[in-house]
Formats: sequence, C-alpha cells, structure tokens
Amino acid sequence: MGYSYRCCIAKEGGKIMFKYKPENVLAGGSPVAVIGAVASEELKKLTPVVKTNGKIAAVTKENKDNIVGLCCEDCEANAATCYYATGDFQADSINLPSEVKLADIIDKLEARNIYVKNAEIALKEE
Repeated sequence: MGYSYRCCIAKEGGKIMFKYKPENVLAGGSPVAVIGAVASEELKKLTPVVKTNGKIAAVTKENKDNIVGLCCEDCEANAATCYYATGDFQADSINLPSEVKLADIIDKLEARNIYVKNAEIALKEE
C-alpha cells in the first residue's frame, strides 16, 4: 500500500502537507466492539488475546480456545488498553505470536464474531 498525502490547516492559517501510510486493518462493515482492559504483559497491536486473572495476555497454543479478541494498540505490561471483541480485519494485519498459526485460531476468532479477510492467502503462506 502506498502513501497518501493529506492537507491540514496550521494554527497560523497556512497549509501543511504531510504524508502517511494508512493502516487499513479494518476490512468490512461489521460492527466493531471495543472493550477496555489491562494488559498482563507487553502486547503489540492486533495480537490475539485471552483473559487471565482479569487481564489480557497474548494467545498461546495452550490457551487458544479462550480468545477474547485482538489488542487495539501497542501497550506495556499493567497498562490500560483495549481490545477488539468483534469486527472484520485484514489477515496480514494480525500480529501472531511465533508459536501460533492463523489456522490454529481462525475458527476461534470467527466464533467471537471476529472475521479475517484474505485468510485464504495467509493460510497458503503458513
């Protein structure tokens, strides 16, 4: 995906052009539910998460059946954050821990109304 150019008005009234690369992680029109949480460990944006002892943590092979969503943002341990509990997301945007494959969790995500778009391409690459 390329860069887009946007214009904003500066305080002084002049125009400032800047470039940014859109993330494009949301992939459809399904409702997106966001729930506040506290991270039990450092998490990267769009990491599949589970709830343990009232906090969210990255999914592992052992706890993959308990997925609650995808972390909304990068965060530190014990920091307030949030997670997506529903929505449509691009497969290549999901930040999978090294021991977890998309094929291991895609049905668990769909059971939570989190749909992975372009999953067939990502599954072929695994």
